Amino acid sequence: MDSILLDVLDKENHLIVKLEYTVRDAYNFIRGAAYFKDYQNYNGILLPSSLPVESNLLKDGFLHEMQIEN
Repeated sequence: MDSILLDVLDKENHLIVKLEYTVRDAYNFIRGAAYFKDYQNYNGILLPSSLPVESNLLKDGFLHEMQIEN
């Protein structure tokens, strides 16, 4: 990845809400964002259980969604 921008922190709980990225080496210029959703406590560590990812490669909807399961 060429650049990553920590875009949004929740002002109340200071958790990451959105992370934007760009990749200039592939497909001339890829831009996208990962959304950090449904935070869960995993053995004392707070992690998002759902991370949908959007990209300019796809007009509508999410490119894919990563999930963390207990």
